[in-house]
Amino acid sequence: SWLWLALFFCLLSFFSQLVQSQRLQVTPVHPSYQLGRYLHYLEDPSTRMTIDDILTGRKLAWQKSVKDELNLGYSASRYWLRIPIDTEFEQRWLLALDYPLLDEVNVFVVKDFQVLKSFATGDHLSFQQRPILHPQFLFPIEFDSSAEVELYISVRSTSAIILHPVLWQQEAFIGHDERLKLQSSMLFGALLLLTLYSFLMGISLKSSSYLLFAGFATLMFMATFHIQGYPFAYIWPQNIWWQNYGLHLCTIGSAIFMCFFIIEYLGLRKQNSYFYWFFLALAGLFSILSALSLLFTPSMIIPLYLASQLMMCVAVLFVSAYLSFHGHRLARYLFYSSLIMMTAYGFWLTSAFGITAKGQVAMMLIQLAILLMFLMLSYSLAIDMRKETEQAQTMKDSFMSTITHELLTPINGIQLSLSLLKDSVLEPGKQYWGMAQNSNKDLLSLVESMIVFTEAQMGRLRFERERFNLKAMLEHSYKDFYIEGQSRLNFELDIDAAMPAWIVSDKRKLNLIVKQLLKNAFAFTKKGEVSLQASMRMQGAEHGILRIVVKDNGFGIDDELQDIIFDAFNQGDGSITREHGGLGIGLTNVKDILRLLGGRMELNSHLGLGSEFIVSIPVDVAEQGSETMLEPGNAIVEELKSEPQTAYKVQEEDSDAHVAESSDSTSTAEDLGLTFAEAFSGKILVVEDNPVNMKLMLKLLEVSGFNAVAAEHGERALSMLRQEPD
Repeated sequence: SWLWLALFFCLLSFFSQLVQSQRLQVTPVHPSYQLGRYLHYLEDPSTRMTIDDILTGRKLAWQKSVKDELNLGYSASRYWLRIPIDTEFEQRWLLALDYPLLDEVNVFVVKDFQVLKSFATGDHLSFQQRPILHPQFLFPIEFDSSAEVELYISVRSTSAIILHPVLWQQEAFIGHDERLKLQSSMLFGALLLLTLYSFLMGISLKSSSYLLFAGFATLMFMATFHIQGYPFAYIWPQNIWWQNYGLHLCTIGSAIFMCFFIIEYLGLRKQNSYFYWFFLALAGLFSILSALSLLFTPSMIIPLYLASQLMMCVAVLFVSAYLSFHGHRLARYLFYSSLIMMTAYGFWLTSAFGITAKGQVAMMLIQLAILLMFLMLSYSLAIDMRKETEQAQTMKDSFMSTITHELLTPINGIQLSLSLLKDSVLEPGKQYWGMAQNSNKDLLSLVESMIVFTEAQMGRLRFERERFNLKAMLEHSYKDFYIEGQSRLNFELDIDAAMPAWIVSDKRKLNLIVKQLLKNAFAFTKKGEVSLQASMRMQGAEHGILRIVVKDNGFGIDDELQDIIFDAFNQGDGSITREHGGLGIGLTNVKDILRLLGGRMELNSHLGLGSEFIVSIPVDVAEQGSETMLEPGNAIVEELKSEPQTAYKVQEEDSDAHVAESSDSTSTAEDLGLTFAEAFSGKILVVEDNPVNMKLMLKLLEVSGFNAVAAEHGERALSMLRQEPD
């Protein structure tokens, strides 16, 4: 057994020596050779050994590499590499070391223990001193026919020592380099676009989160750019100091921005004071490290920086997971991105300290993780900004809806007061009474326009079907705009005699369309004619297409402005708004109402020749003697009569109740197809929660000779209807 064991060790020693004496056979057939598996490496802790010491050394402890990439981690030692090569062809090759952050790189071509050629380069020397001007370390290697040579490489660096030597044919390296540049340009282009996007969003929206993220993205972009060696090659080839310290300053600066970004992004000042002070302290620690990096060598600062960066990654992962679990809507995006970043960063740390030999893969993973983190956080910021915008818009719409409805209460009070004062105003004051009446009508029109606009914005615009006299409505609109004795402007009303008088549609919204188009026509016609035309194209006995045309010979509308005048707050020219006033939402309301009613509008206009607005709306035709449609109040009465024991609960609606009261205040009983006896037989129930308007309404009905009963709210009204169904 001892004999077999001795034989086994002899064979093992033989094959070991065979492997160690293996030399790389180089032929022109292959475009490149990975040299990692053919090299031996030697550590020189003293950093004083020269090539002569290496060549004359007899008992040096060379170690065999077994992988394509030799990762020696962070070390203050100098390392020597020996690569034996055999070739039978005379050819020029390129030796490439693709890790650009090495401080000192020396290459020696040796034959028969004689140095044939040597190169000295690295970050401690100017970029112009490189044998080939390229971001990677490239060395021209020429082989003679039937040559047995050895390549010796001496490396020293304060950064991680990652060596992936490759021997390239020149043409093959050019193609490989172009592919690498294409990949890098795509990566850097994406990072640059995201950085610019974050910066511009931060400026335009005045968002500190976007600006802090843009600062972090900018420094990370510069750090990634630096790792690839591009700044030293193309930006500061003579600035050795910045090449040595720039990467550390950029990465430390990006960590500082990341700490403040997390504080702002997650709202830690309000969410959790402990997390807030932790990241604030961490930002202070990185600031101290950035100052120390200028005073001490990188080999002293890098371990502290790596430990701090690892602590920050773990903290971000923990905090984002904690807040995600407690329902923070943005924390989950940070958790996913930090998890990806933590995985890539952990893999890079293992390669940086020589635990794994995949330094280039780790660098690529870091860059991809940064890109994914940028995408996820940019997306989350956009989502958050959209939600904030939607919330602000909802608050604004809610405020506008509330205030416009609240304005109707005093407007109604003014209208009722003016109605009561009409007969008591003496002749000298009637002119002023008329002005007050017209001003109140203008105010009511503005408020109604605001209500329609806010309801459309909030998606609460509703089609309210009712039966009404269309001809009477058009005549009322004509009377509102007609000025007797006006010589400079002629206003004509043309209603087709064959048009049915009674239709079923939304009276209030249809009336608003007519008034808005007439308002525009009068506002932009200084002198000439304005006409209102109406006709009906029947589609069977009960349906038709109502056609309303408002025409003027005023300013006209330029072709370029005809598409934008229907947008909210856009009247084509600021001077028009200043001269003629208005909210800038009239035509927008018309467009929204037509969409609701299923209608459409055509615009024919030429600058200086006037405009023609043609509105087509489908309506139902009703006979004059047909039964009146039940209003909601009548429906309640009928239901109460049939089920008197039913309990009702009235919920206050803020949609159209007040608007219906105000806009129909000028309607007469004849407009509704009723006689006074039909409309007002028995007592009248007035439901009004405003005491001033209640008092005025009761007085108005009293002086008109009617018996009015008051109810201050809906529950009281239902109770009175049960007790007094007449």
